[in-house]
Amino acid sequence: MKKSPNLSTTRGSQALGAAAIVLGMSWAGTASATECETMEPDDIMSQSFTDHWEAYDNLACLEESLIARGDRRAIFTSGYTLTTLRMAEAIDAGFFQDTVWMTSYQIQFANYYREAFYNYEIGNTGAVPNVWMTAFDAAATGETLMVQDILLGMTAHITRDLPYALEDVDINPRWAKHQDHTLVNDVLGDVADEMMFAMSEIYGANFVQIDAALGPLDELILAVGFAAAREGAWLNAKSLDNSRWWNRWLTVSWIENTASATADLTLLAIGPALHDAVAHLEGTNPGSTFCQHFSCSN
Repeated sequence: MKKSPNLSTTRGSQALGAAAIVLGMSWAGTASATECETMEPDDIMSQSFTDHWEAYDNLACLEESLIARGDRRAIFTSGYTLTTLRMAEAIDAGFFQDTVWMTSYQIQFANYYREAFYNYEIGNTGAVPNVWMTAFDAAATGETLMVQDILLGMTAHITRDLPYALEDVDINPRWAKHQDHTLVNDVLGDVADEMMFAMSEIYGANFVQIDAALGPLDELILAVGFAAAREGAWLNAKSLDNSRWWNRWLTVSWIENTASATADLTLLAIGPALHDAVAHLEGTNPGSTFCQHFSCSN
């Protein structure tokens, strides 16, 4: 396994600090508003990304805006912002064989999230994929666990969006590009523990307790889940690339239905008793500090 670069940049540290400050400010009302906090989410996401650092900067701004509004879509956005940062660093550090292709890959992938979010935000729900409707609607109810918010976003973005993004940027020659696609797993594997820490910094200290209790298990599960989902996305991108106008619908239907079914299972698989227990563990139970700012079910 190729080791991804250890680049904990000032830019990344400032982003995490800004998000934490926004959350603290929103709860305590003691700090002045940041520019991103005062921006409307649809304004932040209205223009297509044309650069991998532009994608990161806008996602970081969106994260602050959503946190300030108590919008639970911030939870997935926080994790995605961090992985986007580490991917941008890896690209610039020459971690991948084809830097130009990986830059296009990163930009196109981020634009799928941007488009789904923007269309949902402006009420153009007909342009929002079903799995993203499920994820965004679930976040709005306040009934989900934080881990469900993350998994719903991952399902929509990796299982549904990634095959189309890969097709858009051309997966040929496949052997060489599949190598770079697979190297992304190393970056994501390295960021898994950092993501748990970031979530605890932004959303509450209970994540640290869960992380400590599980040891390396949670990072392993996250890394394996990333890798399996991303390999499935590659196989679906190959099917899209191989398809013709008369049979493309079969692959498209498979992608859309698989993503939607996985999202539905994510919501249905946790019963009330387990839901309450996990909510107490992660600090998203009614009456918690988290629920004083974000909507939570009673």
